[in-house]
Amino acid sequence: MEKVKIMFQGGFVGLECSFNGGVEGSETERLGEFYPENVSSEQIFAVGTAKPVDKFQLLFNKSADFYGRITIYKIDVVGSKMTK
Repeated sequence: MEKVKIMFQGGFVGLECSFNGGVEGSETERLGEFYPENVSSEQIFAVGTAKPVDKFQLLFNKSADFYGRITIYKIDVVGSKMTK
């Protein structure tokens, strides 16, 4: 997995985020962190690992919205190297 492309709705953006991943039968581990801008355009984030993964998580630790809401219009994982 090389990068993730995400399009948020401006005002409802995850601000402090991280990538987790792992293989089936094991715990996920942190693969990297990313910090989106509070905009509605597509943003690209490098994952920073060449490890093959079966499972992948995006964690949103902080939101631009007062109530913690996050809206994603589009998400795409690029260059995935799945183990199966």
